[in-house]
Amino acid sequence: MTKKCSTCFLTKPLDEFADRLSGKDGKRQQCKECTRKRRAAYYQAQKQCPEFMQKKREQGRLSYHRTKIHSVYAIIHKASSRRYIGSATHTRERFNYHHRRLRANTHCNQYLQHAWNKYGEDAFDFVLLETIDDPRKLVLLEQKWLDRYQTYSRTYGFNICPVAGSPLGRKLTKEHKEKIRRARKSRQLSEQTKHKISLAAKGNKRGLGKHNGKLTSSDVKAIKTRLATTSDTRDSIAKDFGVHPHTIYRIIRRECWWNVVLSDELEKQISARIATYAKRNRKNAKVTPEQVSEIKRRITSGETNVSIAQDYPIGPESVSGIKNGRRWADID
Repeated sequence: MTKKCSTCFLTKPLDEFADRLSGKDGKRQQCKECTRKRRAAYYQAQKQCPEFMQKKREQGRLSYHRTKIHSVYAIIHKASSRRYIGSATHTRERFNYHHRRLRANTHCNQYLQHAWNKYGEDAFDFVLLETIDDPRKLVLLEQKWLDRYQTYSRTYGFNICPVAGSPLGRKLTKEHKEKIRRARKSRQLSEQTKHKISLAAKGNKRGLGKHNGKLTSSDVKAIKTRLATTSDTRDSIAKDFGVHPHTIYRIIRRECWWNVVLSDELEKQISARIATYAKRNRKNAKVTPEQVSEIKRRITSGETNVSIAQDYPIGPESVSGIKNGRRWADID
């Protein structure tokens, strides 16, 4: 089979044209040789005058946004007047999407796809029903047109769901339900897959028993001992154990591996180190130690986090951190 190139107007074999799903014959209109020449000329012009090409790209972007129409549209079968109604924030792109999917026989709407395959592309029209400036009102507008034409009925249209933007109201037949049930029931997992699921389900996601964690209980004990007895930095400890420094920070704060506990004396030294980190990071604090003491007093009296936060330049989350000891733990 042969085809005529839209640029050089030469008739060439189909192998000389690149693939394109949206094309009627599955090929591009321009041959591969002309495409290479066009791209080479584009890159050459870009090298010679980058300012001009930048301006051209900006004009293209402006043109793209000018054609960005928010609308409710319809795909109408001319002979029967049955229609598919949808909405889009960029109508041109949505039309192109429908064309590509329908031509490739991969459209998500089986009723529209079957009609397209039966009657052909020329039997359908793509039309705009109504445009709108505010895209947030598109779903309501689409619902209005769905109710007007009742396109969710097979007599009048191709829509599957009677509610715009939602699968509510979609009814499955008994045959469809039975097909889904058999497909799920006949699904057999391999032993390897079962083993992977078992490993993923063991332990939890915060360090305790995590199967793919880099650290073990003995490693965490060694880390906590170094934190309590030496002045090694988090970066140096993390480098020795092959983890991120934030992992060491989370171990110090007991956000992970809280099940690994040392002696009371060592735990007190680690707590003192936490207080040192806190003091070091309080240069830009929004509250003073005196205010923190007052906040803790009000927490003890039973006031809510929201009511306390309203009197200080912090949010309820910060009050919760003070309450749980994650922040200002050294202040009574």
